[in-house]
Amino acid sequence: MRRLLILIALSLVISPSYGQDKGKIDINKVGFKLDINSSLLVGQIADTTEIGARTGFSAGVFYRESLGGIFGGQLEIRYVQMGGVNKVQNIETELDYVRLGAQFKLYPLTSTLGVNAFFGLEYGMLLSATNTDLSTTTSYDVTDFFSGGDYGIHIGAGLDFDFGLTTDLRLYLGLADINETKPDARNLSIQYHLGWGF
Repeated sequence: MRRLLILIALSLVISPSYGQDKGKIDINKVGFKLDINSSLLVGQIADTTEIGARTGFSAGVFYRESLGGIFGGQLEIRYVQMGGVNKVQNIETELDYVRLGAQFKLYPLTSTLGVNAFFGLEYGMLLSATNTDLSTTTSYDVTDFFSGGDYGIHIGAGLDFDFGLTTDLRLYLGLADINETKPDARNLSIQYHLGWGF
């Protein structure tokens, strides 16, 4: 009888892990993410002067859900720092956005690593635009010279671990001309994300 009780107790502890499909991970999560990114202004503006990268960060939340089989989807809302550096004039343009994103994810491997590739759409609402003279650290508002909205696509790959950790590397390509004057300018950014889902 004692052995039977021990076996029952062990089965109750062990069975939840064996009762799951070991070939699938639980990607249904709500969580937060942080990132560091390197952003540029591209387009005709890059033809008229030498543009360098601005290093920024972002923070936000996400909701991820399985769409069946090897497919998944993710929604995001993030605060993102973008912009670039005019190396000739030594001026850094700081563009800060709230960005909404929708992402289609593909999980080609069934493992607890959650290896995935993804494609997504983004829309950004400009919060502020500032030019900073890097020689004197003088800053001035240039919000009126930039469009209030930006949209584009992103592609990338990542890992969504079963226990909650999520990480990805993505490229964002802006499709909108965000400069209200000439020459035209678009956002380009490489971003590394790290987050946690619950």
